[in-house]
Amino acid sequence: MFPTLFSIGQIQLQTSSVFTVLAFLLGGFVFWRKSREEHYSESHAFDGFLLSIVFGFIVGRLAYVGLHWDLFGSDILKWFDVVSHPGAQFTVGMVATGWYLARFASQKKWDVCEVLDFWVIATSISMAIQYVGSFFEGSMYGLPTKLPWGIVFPQTQEAVHPTQLYFAVF
Repeated sequence: MFPTLFSIGQIQLQTSSVFTVLAFLLGGFVFWRKSREEHYSESHAFDGFLLSIVFGFIVGRLAYVGLHWDLFGSDILKWFDVVSHPGAQFTVGMVATGWYLARFASQKKWDVCEVLDFWVIATSISMAIQYVGSFFEGSMYGLPTKLPWGIVFPQTQEAVHPTQLYFAVF
């Protein structure tokens, strides 16, 4: 599909990077908007959102390093070198993000369930955007199919399920 949107010399703009930024911005906007509607401090709510994402990424990355110890070993510089050695454990990162945000809301004496509701809405929208980006990038496709909506991606020989679009819709 379109893994690289455009390139000028050695500079390339990757599809996944564009959709990741869009997902982050729209998710942050939704979280901010919902917290503002419920009269929470806008700056504190957005701080909690940003800090929870950073915490979730760090924990997800450390979980990935732990699960792939043979690639990283005890070289701490490789652990945090996400350019040369990309990867993060998504599920662990999401749990850590939710846990941090719940603790943050609890410390602020906010309704934890309500704040986590905002987070789930923002996360759902962000994930849908990420999956649309995966579709355009040509990654995360499904198994071969004979159904009429099967798509032949450049790296496949036959039509496969567009699971990225399934995830984005659901």
